Amino acid sequence: MKQFIGCTLLIALLAGCGGEGFYVKKYSEEYARKNLVPVAPAKIYASAKELATEAYDRVDIISVSEYDQFAKSGKPHLLLDIREKKEFEAGAYDNAIHLPRGVLEFKIFDPEKWKTVTTVRSLPLKKEPIVVYCKSGLRSALAADSLQHLGFPDVKMIRGGWDQQKKGLADEGSQPVKREHPPEKIIGLFKTGEEMAAAVKPHCNAISVAKFKDYLAATPNVYLFDLRQPKEYEGGHIDGAILSPRGVFAFQASIPKKWAKVKTERPIPSKSDPIVVYCKKGSRSVLAADALRSLGFTNVRYIEGGWLQYKEGPRAEPVVDDGGCG
Repeated sequence: MKQFIGCTLLIALLAGCGGEGFYVKKYSEEYARKNLVPVAPAKIYASAKELATEAYDRVDIISVSEYDQFAKSGKPHLLLDIREKKEFEAGAYDNAIHLPRGVLEFKIFDPEKWKTVTTVRSLPLKKEPIVVYCKSGLRSALAADSLQHLGFPDVKMIRGGWDQQKKGLADEGSQPVKREHPPEKIIGLFKTGEEMAAAVKPHCNAISVAKFKDYLAATPNVYLFDLRQPKEYEGGHIDGAILSPRGVFAFQASIPKKWAKVKTERPIPSKSDPIVVYCKKGSRSVLAADALRSLGFTNVRYIEGGWLQYKEGPRAEPVVDDGGCG
């Protein structure tokens, strides 16, 4: 049996900081061979921080000073800033491409979606070196692990993230990372982010648009989360939905200090509170729901078909894919 973190979180995240519960399942050799549905979470994690910390054991880590040397060498590579837009705009590496953690798995394969990320360069090749960073290293651990599971073998994360970069290369925390043993990697279980979501979907509770309004009426104090990016949310959302992008969602829902950044007066959800999540079409919300499952939340549902289905209203036909993210 091999234990790994693949989205949010991460995944879960991961959320997010982000990662996702499917990252922490044990996959049997039979699953690796036949691509069967994964088994239940190996254990429950206290928070998304704990979820991300475990991912460190499965990814390559370089310090700020090591990346500085690597960048100066001129070796071609893709540097991804996986933070949220406001974080990126406040300061980032000059050569970084902004690709938020919440949509990473869905845009890194699709040429049309990639054009919304950058027109400066084409999609990365599978063997191309990729370096990811976030604010402090949690989201990037989940993201690096997720990319490995999508078949990218040469992925590294910058330890300490942008916070460490701002402290300067001479800071003691940026010294080279030394490991006694190389990380145990699992490369290429999934072909796309949608396939990741499909793998965990049988273990998550869905609610149809037709039943959603009745559920809200019958269930007091439901937490309704919109997991899309702020621009998507501003373009239209379900009344009463709390914006928490999938990239940071698992962290915000499980860590009080992170929850304080959510624009709501409600207290942080308890592990038994009713929670409903949605995204554009369903993939992000499935991964987020599974992340919460691995964090011990017991009453989580995702809206089948997401915002697109909600706008159209109840119907039997599948939601039309208009080329956007999950």
